[in-house]
Amino acid sequence: MIDFTQKYSLVDVSSSLIEANIDTIYFLPRFWCTQDDPSKDPSKHDYHVMMQTMLEKLQNVENLTVGLSFLQMLSIAEYSGVHFPTFKVKTLTLKTTILRSAVLGIAKLLQNSPELKKIVFYKTEDWNCSVEKYVNRYMEPQDPQDLIFPAKSAFKVAKPDLVASFMELLLRNTRKLEKLVLQLRSCLNISNYDELSQIALTLSHKNKVSIVLK
Repeated sequence: MIDFTQKYSLVDVSSSLIEANIDTIYFLPRFWCTQDDPSKDPSKHDYHVMMQTMLEKLQNVENLTVGLSFLQMLSIAEYSGVHFPTFKVKTLTLKTTILRSAVLGIAKLLQNSPELKKIVFYKTEDWNCSVEKYVNRYMEPQDPQDLIFPAKSAFKVAKPDLVASFMELLLRNTRKLEKLVLQLRSCLNISNYDELSQIALTLSHKNKVSIVLK
């Protein structure tokens, strides 16, 4: 976990690093999990400096893997007005569930990765309800267009309208994307595969991007 008592030492990343994996549910501020008193949260300045430092260290990464907790931190950073640098990411792997508190961070990460060519999405169930309440405290009010995404991770079967909205979110926030792979695994079954395949085919033709469902 990230401890704010240790000033901004959350990621010791060389500026020359071209691959980074931040896929862990434990990559989150300690105060999200250890106390309920908002007055004990770090100051807005401390949070901004921490996020700014971390984002700058990821600028040159070309192959980036991120999980839900990191995406939630990005959402808060974007909502709070933290400046995002331009990233050199070419391949982005998202290991997360489809959750409202993550989509703002995902969108901003994509917008600031102009050279992105490939996205791989792995649907996971790494969701912590005690963490979610802290995240939502920072994220209100929500953008109306994000309300289609669930506030809680509860679905076991991929709903075509939800997955379609998620694919559209990814596509409209990229510029040079060539391939989108969605690893839905157990959430993909006979009852929804045909409909999702047709949606993916339509979006693929419309956006000139290869879309693969697994």
